[in-house]
Amino acid sequence: MLREYVILFVNMASLQPSPEEAEILIQVNDLAEEQIEEYLLNQTRNQLSQKFKTEPRDIAVHGFTLISQRPNTKVT
Repeated sequence: MLREYVILFVNMASLQPSPEEAEILIQVNDLAEEQIEEYLLNQTRNQLSQKFKTEPRDIAVHGFTLISQRPNTKVT
């Protein structure tokens, strides 16, 4: 299953840290419901730190909202 979230975060390595939003899509097939939040936080920090060329610890996640959920579809 694919889930799409809106993430509220702050890049603490920025010259002027301020709240920003980003969208992230994660696959949650093999995760138990209680593992999804930790996985989401890790993926968010990793993806945003790559985008901003900083360390994952510099990304402070303040909130997230699930905006869509859909099954994986395979094209044959």
